[in-house]
Formats: sequence, structure tokens, C-alpha cells
Amino acid sequence: MQLIFSFIPTHNLPLVSPRIASKLSTERMFLLCGLESLLKRSPAKLPEGSEEPPEPDTDDLSIPSNLVEEINSLLRLRWVTWTRFQALMRKTRDAFIDLHEESQSGMMAALVFDTPSESPNPTFTTLGPDISIPEKLLHGPWSTDKTRFLYYLTWLGMGIDWENSTSGEVACSGLGDAIREKNRIAVASLLAEQIKVQPTQDNLRSAIMQHGCDQTIVFHILSASVRARARNRRANNSSQAVNPLDASIWSWIKRLDDAGDKRSKWLKGALRAASDLMTQSISNARRLHEDLIDVCGRSSDGVEQIPLRWD
Repeated sequence: MQLIFSFIPTHNLPLVSPRIASKLSTERMFLLCGLESLLKRSPAKLPEGSEEPPEPDTDDLSIPSNLVEEINSLLRLRWVTWTRFQALMRKTRDAFIDLHEESQSGMMAALVFDTPSESPNPTFTTLGPDISIPEKLLHGPWSTDKTRFLYYLTWLGMGIDWENSTSGEVACSGLGDAIREKNRIAVASLLAEQIKVQPTQDNLRSAIMQHGCDQTIVFHILSASVRARARNRRANNSSQAVNPLDASIWSWIKRLDDAGDKRSKWLKGALRAASDLMTQSISNARRLHEDLIDVCGRSSDGVEQIPLRWD
């Protein structure tokens, strides 16, 4: 069975029956199957005698719809864990270097999975904006591995299908989970421009009044609210915006003041800054985010710096 699979690696074969799946459930078979999907767009190895290597095909070209669905199906599989995904990405990178030995061996930086902002965008894989983040990574409970997996995929430019799947609904629910679990990176990832969850008034109230008023989480909710307001304005969408001047939140802040809680000063400044930005005509998401950082999102404000991808 494994010999047949090695010639025609497809993740659909293990789905035929549990018995077949058990025979193919080895790390070698998994890597073979995943490599077939993630490296399909790379050109074949040079014929012997060729004098100059061709330029690798790493431009942002559209991926055929059948390959998109194949990769989406692969990522949805339960056994595609964060650990296995990292192994698969390393295998894909090594295979790409092998295909383009002379032209690429010195160009592929090391993969940095936990801090993807520190490494260049990987050009050796079909993963990118055409591929959807699987729903299994969009909701709680938020383990460390699930959080890192989601964050890394947003750095590959991957988003979700709001129109033809339930992923948007799952992501909105997952944001509530992340706020309750006080998971900063999950909150920032779900609110990133790749996924575009639009926070609600309940999300803001929950983060501030019920779940510890974590400055990092509140900051990202406010940033996403400002960016969502700008998007809706451009699209002439009348969706109700989050109101940073919500009376119930400001009554709660007064209690912080009365208790001498230092967070009250930061929170009042952050809410006012977000409210002001919502009235401006700025439409660039990154600029709005950075303008808010300047007022209330620095490390000195108690906000953890979580880099986001903007292109």
C-alpha cells in the first residue's frame, strides 16, 4: 500500500477507510503527500547538460482551483498538526533548494516559525492568499500550538472564505474564545487584515469589563475597530461600528479611577484616540494601526508588540 501511495501521493486515499489510513499513517507518507501539494508549482529539475538554470517560478500567480482545494483539504486534516506542518515546510524548502541548487541555495533564509516577521516571505511554497486557513485553527480552546499555527498562516498571507463557508462565523466565535482565554496572539491574528474579523461592542466590553482589561487585547480590538470603520466607509457599508465612548465602559472606568487603578488613564486615552481615528478620512489600514500605536500601543504603554503582515 505504501509503495502504491509513494507513486500517487494523495491525501484522499487515507480517507477511504480507517484500515488504509492506518497503513499510510507514517511520517514519511505524510511528508510525501504534503510535499506533492506544496511544491507542485515548482518547475522540474534541469535536464543534464543544461548550461543555465531557469529562474524559479515564484511569482504571485494564480493557483489552479483544483490545487487550491487540494491544499485546503490537506490543511483541514486532523493529523496536520503544528509540529508536522513545520516538518513539511522544512521538507518543501529543502526540495525547492534541491530543484534550484545553483540559483537558490544562498537565497533561502532559515524558517523562523515562532517569529515569522524575522524571516523573508517563503517563495518555495504554494501557500499564500489563495489558500484558506482551516476552521480548526479559528476557535478555542487556544493551545500554544494552535495559536502559533494560526499566527504563522496569517504571515503567509492566508485568510478565510467569508462567502462560501462557515469560517467567518467560526472566527467571530473564536475571537470571543480568545478574549475569554486572554490569548493576545490569537486575538491579534483573528483581527489581522488577512482574516478581517470585525469586533463587536460586546467584544470590547468583554475584554475591558469582564476579562481583565488586558492592554494588548484592548489595543488590538480598538485597532481592528478603526480599520473596520474605514473599510465600511469605503464600501458604503452601514454596518454598526464599535463605539469607544460606550457609556457602560466609561462608567466602569470611573470605578477604576476611584480605586486608583493606573490602567484608567491609559484606557481613556486609547478609547478617545480610537474614536478620533474613526472620524478621519484615512483609509490605509497600516497607517491607522500605526497612528494608534503612537498614542497608546507602545511597550511603555503596557502593550505587547505583536508584528502584523500588511501586504
